[in-house]
Amino acid sequence: MRSWLKVLIFFLFIPYKGITAPHILVTLPPLHSLVAGVMKDVAIPTLLLDGLVSPHHYALKPSDRRKIENTDLLIWIGPNYEFFLEKPLEQSSTKTIQLNEMPDLIQLPIRSNDCPTCSHSHGAESHTMDPHLWLTPINAQKIVEIVADKLSQLDPQNASYYKKNATVLISKLALLHQELTEKLTPVKNYPFLVYHDGYQYFEKAYQLTGLGALTLDPEIPISVQRLKTLEAQIKLKNVRCIFGETQFYPPLIKTLSDATRIKTGKLDPFGTIFPPDDTLYFKMMHQLADTFIVCLKSLE
Repeated sequence: MRSWLKVLIFFLFIPYKGITAPHILVTLPPLHSLVAGVMKDVAIPTLLLDGLVSPHHYALKPSDRRKIENTDLLIWIGPNYEFFLEKPLEQSSTKTIQLNEMPDLIQLPIRSNDCPTCSHSHGAESHTMDPHLWLTPINAQKIVEIVADKLSQLDPQNASYYKKNATVLISKLALLHQELTEKLTPVKNYPFLVYHDGYQYFEKAYQLTGLGALTLDPEIPISVQRLKTLEAQIKLKNVRCIFGETQFYPPLIKTLSDATRIKTGKLDPFGTIFPPDDTLYFKMMHQLADTFIVCLKSLE
């Protein structure tokens, strides 16, 4: 009898939020970090892809499919980015937040450059909007609002936690935006190139002088003609840096660097070196800013 009473008392004192919290699955580390912030003190969302895995090449494993089927809500950018999810989700009843369908988010059109053979399909030529929308704190604030509202609907017992956490997180993101603006202002007029055109949200948020990308599609090799055009552009426009990234750092960058004596840097839009928690987004954005600053100021 005493053992039964102990078990009953144990369950009575388990926080209700821990029992009722929905299972949330998030595709990318920066989005996962924001969702983790909204769910703080309630539950921990599950991350589908770590930052070392490129969505460009990913194929779902059986364990991933089980996660999708067992989740209460999946949060993703959309089929123009995580295109490997399009068909599985069409065949599933899983509820989702598809961020590229959210009208409140800033969405920028995919850019083109003077390379007639370049494209930037991310798996579907019909998509015209740049999917890297998490790379501005302004959108991050909107994402937090969207997630908090949806979680409050799914889990009204814990709505007060989600709303409180969202309020705190939105204030932190406003401060982050201010800090990054101050950090990046001294280098905003220095021109640079990126290998993969995934940074225009960050560039526009901080008025950086990005001159475009070496390629609009990392899957398409660059022609000799394009290489010569890039070398001429670097010299003509006094480009200070070429940035690769964690997922894409091809020999082309070294080739251009050697030919033009230009500095190089490596950007990480996923925060791969940081633990996947509610602080990752902030660390990742500061790291991006620091990488730009170090390379762009290297000639001073």
